[in-house]
Amino acid sequence: VYRARLGVVLATLASLIDSESGLEGRPVEFERKFGFAAEDSWAPLSLPSPEGDAELLVRGAIDRIDETKGGGFVVLDYKSSRSYRLRRKLREDALLSPEFQLPLYAAVLARRNPGARVDAQYVSIGDARRTTSLREAMERAGVDVDALIETDPGKRSLLRARDPAPPNLADEVWKRVGDMRAGRFPVRSLSCDFCDLKPLCRIVALPSEDDEGGRG
Repeated sequence: VYRARLGVVLATLASLIDSESGLEGRPVEFERKFGFAAEDSWAPLSLPSPEGDAELLVRGAIDRIDETKGGGFVVLDYKSSRSYRLRRKLREDALLSPEFQLPLYAAVLARRNPGARVDAQYVSIGDARRTTSLREAMERAGVDVDALIETDPGKRSLLRARDPAPPNLADEVWKRVGDMRAGRFPVRSLSCDFCDLKPLCRIVALPSEDDEGGRG
């Protein structure tokens, strides 16, 4: 069993390495921590309140960061899920509700590299392929990614004055924190995938278009 499993793992890794050959970008960071006490950790991501009188500090670890030829940066987050599942995370209706991960990582890079073009995308280990990037997916949906990851309170105030106001990561995080501090924890199931009552339920979520089709 061990040898068979090892063969599957090695074949998966070989496919993943082959799929990355020839792609633009030079890896510059792996498992890059931010916000931890370790000496080699980057500083935490600071998300000031809308008024600028308080801040939230975010920590985490980024799987991989590539630098592009134009001096930009791309966050790569590895997932075991198939790419058709990961594409759901890049839909506009999932942005910040509940998907915060890629915008948070992109904001870390934007804060460290002012003016650089920052992007982020998932890498499916199971499919050995990358998804569409955050910037590409959001621009197709009409979402301003630079406005999304802006953290400066003054600039965010100007963004909120737009009609309509573009989505902003820091503002949405502060809304969530405000709800938590007020004791509001609404239950909003996203799917039936992990519900123990699914076998008995007469109301089962229908498969999405991604489930039925593009599994490539």
